[in-house]
Amino acid sequence: MLKLNFNHTMRLRLLLLILILGLLLVVCWFWYEKQLRALDQQLRQRQQQVENNP
Repeated sequence: MLKLNFNHTMRLRLLLLILILGLLLVVCWFWYEKQLRALDQQLRQRQQQVENNP
């Protein structure tokens, strides 16, 4: 009984760890996308400035 219970708690902890890691990955991905968009926008603005001021 105790062994089964221990196994169950370990499984729950593993599941929780996987869930937290997945959440962290999603947050990191969204942040990465945001940074990429900001960088892209800056590059486009610079390109427009170069085209406007030859």
